[in-house]
Amino acid sequence: MANQIFLDGVSAKGAKNIKMKVRKGQVFYELNDISAAEWNEKAKLQRKIIFFKLFGFDPENDNEAREAIDRYFKR
Repeated sequence: MANQIFLDGVSAKGAKNIKMKVRKGQVFYELNDISAAEWNEKAKLQRKIIFFKLFGFDPENDNEAREAIDRYFKR
């Protein structure tokens, strides 16, 4: 199983399965437990939480959250 790794500190039974691919020298990791749509929804929620913690109010949309967080950390 050279192309699979498990997260540290989690038993193999309950670990998130991560598939690793190497293409043209680039390493790509893929979570097999959730779909891309589920992953995107979780990321959207995390951006909303981070935005609220930084600015004290909810963003109007996900794009506003992305841009504001990006500007904040690039200062």
